[in-house]
Amino acid sequence: MTRVRLLLCGLFLLLAGLLAPQMAFAQDDPPAVFHNSRDDAFRSPGGAQPFGSRVTLRLRAVADTVSDVRLVATNLATDAVVTLPMQQVATAEGADWWEATLAVGDAPAVWNYQFQLTLDGAPAFYADDARKDGGAGELYAAPPPADQGWDIYVYDPAFTVPNWAQHAVIYQIFPDRFRNGDPSNDPTDELSLIHI
Repeated sequence: MTRVRLLLCGLFLLLAGLLAPQMAFAQDDPPAVFHNSRDDAFRSPGGAQPFGSRVTLRLRAVADTVSDVRLVATNLATDAVVTLPMQQVATAEGADWWEATLAVGDAPAVWNYQFQLTLDGAPAFYADDARKDGGAGELYAAPPPADQGWDIYVYDPAFTVPNWAQHAVIYQIFPDRFRNGDPSNDPTDELSLIHI
């Protein structure tokens, strides 16, 4: 048993040594543009929002590299598009911070948002990455689809859970987990957070 532990510890240290330079490179080379939908510094307040809320969204960029930054929000229920100019509100540690506040309205909705900007003189777009799982995004040279951004869910604060459901046990069955009907759409190593 002790040999197994030593072997596992040695393997861990070897992998940590191999990965450390890659991790350091990623930290030393911050992205030119960045937004993280799960971080209060970029989205406040986080989570689903009751009617009438206002959500402040921020984008960080390497200082003096972006201009004409706009928040583009699409109401997925009505296809209404709201474009808000973002204001540069701070410069700190070599980065400019841009900010806009979205009023979510008074009806149940899902707002999907992304950013449109000029980066080093060329049009650019910043939206969620290919996983569409929230968090950090990526730059696009062409406009991404309207639903490629991050979601803000809007709910009625007066809603109450029906009595029959308050203590119910609900099961969800995912038939796609039982048979792989189309191997061509299996996740790649890059999408390894998805489990089949």
